Amino acid sequence: MANNENCGCLDLRPSRLDIGALLSALAVRTRLTVIDALEAGGLLSGCEAQPGIVPDASGRISNRQLDRVLSDFDEPTRKQVTSVLSQVGALA
Repeated sequence: MANNENCGCLDLRPSRLDIGALLSALAVRTRLTVIDALEAGGLLSGCEAQPGIVPDASGRISNRQLDRVLSDFDEPTRKQVTSVLSQVGALA
């Protein structure tokens, strides 16, 4: 918070640091929500697979199964998760 030199009033706009902190918190929440959804959908190792989630012979999941688990997320988030899982070889 600073004085606005043009009008002598307080400047209540957030700082770059304030916005950075808020966006970091948002990213952490989004990441945890995605991980929780993958776990609840049975798509993570060490968790019980849900009905209809059947990995292939190599233990990979299909895009269709992933799309179903991530159906509540927006398209950019689904694309990012799909890209990450594809890069680590988790998608059939």
